[in-house]
Amino acid sequence: MRIHLVLAYAPGHPDGNTADRLEFCLPISAAGQPDEADSGPHQALRRLPDGRERPMELLREGGAWALRRTSATTDPEDAPLWSMEARVLRPGELVQLQRPNGDTLTFRVVNVEAE
Repeated sequence: MRIHLVLAYAPGHPDGNTADRLEFCLPISAAGQPDEADSGPHQALRRLPDGRERPMELLREGGAWALRRTSATTDPEDAPLWSMEARVLRPGELVQLQRPNGDTLTFRVVNVEAE
């Protein structure tokens, strides 16, 4: 499934920002739960309010989901992981990402669609 999220709140953005978007593909159950048997990696993309796009990948690391940035100039294995907490992936549900520096960004699921 393709999951679309918008920033609900983060440090410096208590009201969120609908122009700050995250999108990724992930198998989920009919109840909207991530498939724990799947370890990825799956493509992800962060679209920033200024129009920049940051390619990422979603993977299981140490039994938990995580995101990491990818780029043509950097080996993904060297990129720091952003831990992700997502119990249910349905519209209205919240997903928390923790940056490597400790900041927490909370995204709201706005759409789930079949690929």
